[in-house]
Amino acid sequence: MKIALTEWRDNMKLIRRGTFETNSSSTHSITMCNKSDFDKWKNGELYYCQDNGNFYNEEGREKVIKKNIIREKAKYDNGNYIYKNVIVPYKEIDKLCTEENLSEITKEEIETYLEDCDYYEIPLTYEEWDDQFEYEKYEDSYTTNSGETVVAFGYYGTDY
Repeated sequence: MKIALTEWRDNMKLIRRGTFETNSSSTHSITMCNKSDFDKWKNGELYYCQDNGNFYNEEGREKVIKKNIIREKAKYDNGNYIYKNVIVPYKEIDKLCTEENLSEITKEEIETYLEDCDYYEIPLTYEEWDDQFEYEKYEDSYTTNSGETVVAFGYYGTDY
């Protein structure tokens, strides 16, 4: 079942300006991007990360995964993270993801991480994203007055 973006938008009820709200028994996701990125993602040239809404090439995807591995390896202690004898405050954990530390993450560590990771936090191919949910998926496009084509995509449904 495909919901046209205009139909979906026209049936929304405005509760608060600038806020997307749903009832608590359902799940809704909407992402908007330019058509060229969406097409590259569907063709396997890019990876999409739901966690931050960014698209990545292969190298960027690997870097995100390596950063996640370092975050998992870092020990949390009293508001700080410790990794390889470097201590950083909680909000500065990305300072542990130096090029040297990233380069030390092995392919085996990446494979192990991917076996049990939360797919929400890593860039996925379109197929991986599509297979991840049992919800209804949708995609629709709109061309702006200036000629730019924007694609809206996501999923919706209930999880019971």
